[in-house]
Amino acid sequence: MSISTDHTQLQRQLYLLGYSHALPSDGVVLVSTLLKDLQASLDRVKELEASTVRLEREERTTRLGHDKAKGELHALRTENNSLRAEVLGHSREADRLRRESRADQYRLSKVADDLRMANLQLKAESAELSRSLGDCQRRCEARLSELDPRGKIPRMTVNRPFDVSRLQTHKTQVQPAIVDLVDLSSRRISALEHEIEHLEDKLSTSGVELKAAQMEVKERDLELMRMNSEYERMNPAQDVGDSQVPRLTDQVDYLHERAEALEKEAKDQREQFAKEKEDLHRRWVAAENDRVAAGDASWWRQAV
Repeated sequence: MSISTDHTQLQRQLYLLGYSHALPSDGVVLVSTLLKDLQASLDRVKELEASTVRLEREERTTRLGHDKAKGELHALRTENNSLRAEVLGHSREADRLRRESRADQYRLSKVADDLRMANLQLKAESAELSRSLGDCQRRCEARLSELDPRGKIPRMTVNRPFDVSRLQTHKTQVQPAIVDLVDLSSRRISALEHEIEHLEDKLSTSGVELKAAQMEVKERDLELMRMNSEYERMNPAQDVGDSQVPRLTDQVDYLHERAEALEKEAKDQREQFAKEKEDLHRRWVAAENDRVAAGDASWWRQAV
């Protein structure tokens, strides 16, 4: 009874599948096994189709995330390049301010040397005028004693520095501008010192901004490294070499720009050194000439 029932069910199943031939009684077990295997295969095909749909959906989601991460990486690389350019600009500005500060310091040292020389000349002229005034007073006393033998006019005593601007009859009259030279030079030195302080403050501010920009670039580099590692993890293995090319290109460009900036700074320093050396030689020659001229004038006064 059971065999007949199985035979009938298998015959019905074969008929539903399109097989209208009669089923022999000795093939019931084989056909039943084949139908079970076919059903299992169909179930497996359905599972694979569902898994394929799920994998395609995950692949689309991953591709969207990959494109988004790639866009963020490109934006970060562009921002990093702009920050590096800004750091180079700050470096050039700091170098320019440093060169200007050195030039101003050198110019101030020249002004101070000139003022010291002018001060020495004024002291020498003041001493010469004081000696001339003493000679005039002695000659006046001698002349008055000859004209008025009854009494000697007491000699004038000068208790304050002699004002060379009041000497009108002396043939070596000094211009009023020379008298005010020390005061004017002091004001110029004070103004230049304020200017140097302003430049030093500006240089310090630029240094702080440069350090902040360098720190920001360092943080951006770390972020780029993280994004690159994530990008390489999400990419296939063959795309890893391609992803490193833009980063290496940016690094090469940055190194070229930095090398050019260092070469320019070294060239400027060599030119500044040559200029200072030439100016020191010229000042030394002028000082030697002044010393020789002063020695000749002293010998001439002693001879007279």
